[in-house]
Parts: sequence; C-alpha cells; structure tokens
Amino acid sequence: MKKLKLLIGLFLLSICIAAVAAGCGSSSGTVVDKLPIDNNMPKPDGSETKPSVPPNTSGDGENSNGDMQEPPSPTEPNDPTEPSDPKPEPDVPPETPPEEVENIVVFVAEGFEYTVPYSAENIAINEPAVPEKHGYRGKWQSYDLSQGGKITVRAEYELINYVITFTADKESFEITYTIFDSAVQPPQVPQRKGYNAVWEAFTLTYGEAITVNAIYTPIIYKIYFPVGSESILRTYTVTDSEIDVPDVPHKAGYVGEWRYGELTFGEDMYAEAVYTPLPATSDKLFDWKLNSTGNGYAVTAYNGTDSDVIIPSFYKGLPVTEVGTFAFSNDFCEKSLNSVIISENVTKIGNGAFTYCFELTEAELPSTLLEIEIEAFSYTAITEINLPQGLEKIGQKAFTFTKLKSIVIPDSVTDIGEFAFKGCEQLQSAVIRNGLKVIKQQTFWNCNALKTVEIGESVEQICKGAFDSCGALESAVFRDITYWHLFDGKNTSAIISEKLTDTAVAAKLLKNAISTEFIKSDS
Repeated sequence: MKKLKLLIGLFLLSICIAAVAAGCGSSSGTVVDKLPIDNNMPKPDGSETKPSVPPNTSGDGENSNGDMQEPPSPTEPNDPTEPSDPKPEPDVPPETPPEEVENIVVFVAEGFEYTVPYSAENIAINEPAVPEKHGYRGKWQSYDLSQGGKITVRAEYELINYVITFTADKESFEITYTIFDSAVQPPQVPQRKGYNAVWEAFTLTYGEAITVNAIYTPIIYKIYFPVGSESILRTYTVTDSEIDVPDVPHKAGYVGEWRYGELTFGEDMYAEAVYTPLPATSDKLFDWKLNSTGNGYAVTAYNGTDSDVIIPSFYKGLPVTEVGTFAFSNDFCEKSLNSVIISENVTKIGNGAFTYCFELTEAELPSTLLEIEIEAFSYTAITEINLPQGLEKIGQKAFTFTKLKSIVIPDSVTDIGEFAFKGCEQLQSAVIRNGLKVIKQQTFWNCNALKTVEIGESVEQICKGAFDSCGALESAVFRDITYWHLFDGKNTSAIISEKLTDTAVAAKLLKNAISTEFIKSDS
C-alpha cells in the first residue's frame, strides 16, 4: 500500500513538472525565471531583498492602509551571465523571383478570340481562319513574333466587289456591286436590225460571278393583203427570205401578183394586187354576135382545138359580155376541153354553155359575172369553182352531176334554181352566206357525200326535199335559230328553234324533211 501511494505521488509530480516546463518556458529554458519574484528571497550573492514598496498614491509616503512606504530601490544591473532580450530585426520582404513572360498571339475579330502560343524560336505560327463576314474579304493584321510577349492581332475587312458580265455577240461589259447594292443598272443592250433586244433576267448572288446574256427576239412585221372586202394579214421577220402570201384575187384572163416592195423590216406594209393580161385565144377561133343591147359581144361558138381556152375581154373594140347558149357544146369540147378562163367584162354565162364538156376540170370566172344560167356547167369534171362576190343568180341544174367537193355561195347571190347541185356525189361541204332567202326543192338532192352545211341568217325558207338523199349529213349550222317552224303540209307546224341548237339534230331534221319544209316566222 505504501508502495502504491509512492508511485501515484511520483506520477503526479512528473505531470506537474511537465506542465510547468510546457507552459512557462523562457528564452534561457529555465522554469525559475518564469516564477514570480519574491523580494524577500535571498539574492544570489547572499543579501536579502527588501520587499518593494508600492508608490504612495496619497502623496504623503503612506500607502492606502496608512503604512509608510519605503522608496523603491534602484534597479540593479542585469547579471552579465544572464542572457538579454534580442533586439528585434527590421522586416525585410523576401525577394520575389522575376515573372516568366508568356509568349502568345491573340487573334481578335467580331465575336471571335483565339490564342496561339509561340516561342522565341518560332518564325511563324498556325493562324486560325479569319472569321467570315458576308460581303467582305478578311485578313489578319501583320505582326512580328520577335517582339515577344502577348501580341494582339485584329481582323481587317474590306468590301468585296462582285462582278456581273453582260455579253452580247462579241461585246462584253463588266459592272461591279457590293452587298450594299440591291440592284444594278445594266448597260444598253447592243441592237440588231430586225430584233428586239433585252438582257436575260438575273439576280444578284453576292457570291459567284454572274454572266448575263442578251436575248434577241425577231421583230414581227406585218403585211396586209387586200382580198375582196377583207385584208388578210401575213407576218414576217428578218429570218424570212420570203412570205407565205395568200392567193391573188382571181381575175379571169389575167395573171395576178402581189407587190409590196422590199421587206423593209420596219413599219407595217400594204400589198397591192397587180394583174397582167394573159394572151387570149385568138378571136378568130370564136363565133361572135352583138349582145341584146348592142354595147358588147357574145361568144356563140368555139371552133378551135386548144384544150386550154382564154375567152378575150374585147372584140372589135367592144367588151365581151356573154358566153352564149351551148357555145362550147360540140364534139371537141366534150372530149378535149380541159380548162377555160372567162375574161373580165363577161356578165352572163348562158344556158348549157359548157354542158357535157366531160373533161373540163377548171373554170375561172370573172369578177364581173352576175348570172350563171341553166345547166351552164352540168356534167363537167369541175372539182372546185370560185363564185365571185357580185354574182346574183345560179340557174337550175347549173352544176348538176359535177365533181365539186365544196361550194360557197357568196352574200350577193339571191336566187339558186332547183336541182342546182343535184347529183354532186363528191360534194362534202356547202356554205350559204347571208343573201339567199329560199333554198329550193332538191337543190342538194342526192349529194350523198355531203357532211356539213351552213345556213345563213337571211334564209327564211327551206323547201321540201332540199337535202333529200343526203344520208351522210351530220352537221347543220343555222346562223339564226329563232322562229323556225317545221310544216308538214297540213297547215300544222312545230316550233323547232331549240332543236336547231344541236347541229346533229338539225342535220337529221334537214335530211328527213322530204315532205315537210322549214319556215322562219315570228308568229
């Protein structure tokens, strides 16, 4: 038990010594120097230290308790053997090593910054691409790597001049523009005679070069050709060396041609028909007699052997006004007459004048003609005939059993005899203009190839059987469909105007009207 208490005591003593050593150390490393000084303790030299007297706060040498205070003893010098406090050293900042210089190139553009490091050994670096700026060409400012450190390089931009090249033939014109131009003014297009010239359309691309070509379009010039009461228009351009002109209006006994001068490639032109007389058949080959009025002659017979005959315009200084009855009805004409030209001045072709001329294929009629009498051309081989404007009358059977393929009745005709075109088995179309009032019985009887017919506004009556045996008729055009009635011969009628609007129905009504007739009436 005593040993245990001794051990605990030693342990606690060691703890105290350690605590004093840790908390109260001095510069000399002794613990004593840190203990409070007791003035009553003997000095090292054996003298006693008197207790210190606090200063007299009352001013009479007494302390606060009334005791007299001793004056403080003079401070004794420190023992030279004891270390003195070191003098404080002045604060000297530590030396900072010099900063290392950073070698970089900073490339700067609008909204763009890019850094490229370099070293003193570099003579060039990999530059970034200059950022694009629409309509501008960019490059970096020049710079020198030898200056070292941070180098700032900015982008420099200049406007791009885009080029448009206008080309025409062998000429070309260049015009520049920039992004600030929304349009350019093209140069004048080089002209070509007879052409309209324009530049082709183009759009500013603000990029690739543009080539704009001239477009040349031939100017269309006009020539008017008078034919009857009409003017027929033809056009031409500089590319045409000739013009597709209409036929010169026929003039029997003459050769006609158009004259309009050189192609001027300028203003509109008006042609003129010019006629040259054909050499007429000798008047000695004809028989003659004065007409009923005594102011002209009529051909009464042909005694020649020419297959192509031109009847003279004059005989003994007087006009030839008539081809008489059966004038060409003889053995030679029946077998060998091929064509006849009836010259100007003739106003009438008499009864049977050319009947039974089986080989007659062409007959030219004069513009002066007023009347074609009964059977004048019946039983001929005529395939076409131009009935002149001014003709007034076509007699009965005038063209029966001919080979006509088409017929146009001019406005001037007011009378067509019965059976006028009977038996024309090759006739395919018939046009009746606005002059005739009555289409008589069997006018087109047995025209079994007739397909189309046109009825003029002036027609007021179509007699029974006018289109009898026209089985191929498929279209009938009425220029006036109002107030048409169909009479059956018993004084009964049916309004058929509405039915006539359908050309097929109208054709059927016509070819079936054998015992009925068409009447136009407003009642």
